[in-house]
Amino acid sequence: MPLPRFSPTRRLAMRRYGLVAMTMVALSAVLAACGGGAGSNDPNGSTVKIGVLANVTGTVGKQEGGATRVLEAWARNVNARGGIGGREVELVIKDTRADAPTTAAAAEEFIADESVVGVFSLTFSTEGSVGQQIADSDLPVVGGAGFNPKVWGALPNWYGITTSFPNVTGIQVWAAAEAGATKLSQISCAEDPSCVASESTFKSAVDEVGASYAGLVKVAATAPNYTAECLAIADRGADFIQLGLAEAIAPRVAEDCIRQGYTGSFGASSNSLTGTLTSVPGIQLNGGLNAFPWFMESPAAQNYRDVMAAQKVSEDDWSSTPATAAWASAKLFEKTMSGVVSGTTITRDTVQDAYGAIKDETLDGLLPQPVTFTRGEPSPRIDCAWLYKLENGTLVTSGEPQCSAPKIAS
Repeated sequence: MPLPRFSPTRRLAMRRYGLVAMTMVALSAVLAACGGGAGSNDPNGSTVKIGVLANVTGTVGKQEGGATRVLEAWARNVNARGGIGGREVELVIKDTRADAPTTAAAAEEFIADESVVGVFSLTFSTEGSVGQQIADSDLPVVGGAGFNPKVWGALPNWYGITTSFPNVTGIQVWAAAEAGATKLSQISCAEDPSCVASESTFKSAVDEVGASYAGLVKVAATAPNYTAECLAIADRGADFIQLGLAEAIAPRVAEDCIRQGYTGSFGASSNSLTGTLTSVPGIQLNGGLNAFPWFMESPAAQNYRDVMAAQKVSEDDWSSTPATAAWASAKLFEKTMSGVVSGTTITRDTVQDAYGAIKDETLDGLLPQPVTFTRGEPSPRIDCAWLYKLENGTLVTSGEPQCSAPKIAS
């Protein structure tokens, strides 16, 4: 089957639900879509309830919200195949709205509900506010995606499967080095301090590959254009610009810089890498991904695309690293828990024991490196990631994760 193009004209499919008139029918339909009917882990062990903490409607939550649709599709698919060891999967999704108090309240509800045996975390901006709260409980975070180094790889109960800090920043520099860039710069958002928090790590990675650093320029999302900022970068002689911007802003900045004569490459990762960005006329893109590339050529990645097509998930929802991290996390849970004897109730303790026994797992290439967990200890750091580039309008990757920084030839 040919690989799908990363279409620049895709539209986000909007899901609409019925309103009050058929409340109980609608509720049943939603539960069925998420894979649940029993509503809890019943004594016969026939249901597995998993929570999801996700920024669905908050600031820059489009891709995190899309990842929840991927998880719902996974639940429908696994249930159609008989569930996990004969047990039906039920997802309970709570929208954190990128708000710390809302996230904390949602986490506390999951902790208090003993029928929830694990949680997927997809709330990048607020995961730090609940890291210790969840670590102090018996509720395991069975994957998802995140970036906070004080949570992932630092706290027990958080089982991470995506590239860890600092390499989650360094991979962008690696991509620039692979592209032959020698003078690297950053354009980052002005509104959120987290946009520039990794500048020192970026600079260190630039030194590591033997390049020079051309500095960071901040831009405001509300600015009418970015001519001045692009000219400032050009005056410094930059031949690579890392876009630390929201998905709606990155294409505008790239267009303005190209219009001002910039001919170098752009770097984009996570929320910045979209079909709109890849369709900017004349753009050159090189970057790194902390979860498997949705466009990768492999049987496991093809299965992902096939399931998304069969479940009618919008390409806008499944073509991102939050989406592929969610899928890999769900597949790891499915594989890990399928060995539990049928008829046995899966509990948090069961999940913790099973995850503590995971050793050198790769999920047929869906994980950036072999993963081993130890119960009660923080997850090991994940150093590897996938590099990609835009080639003739199509995103391509070798499919082999890279685990150390390249050196620029002198």
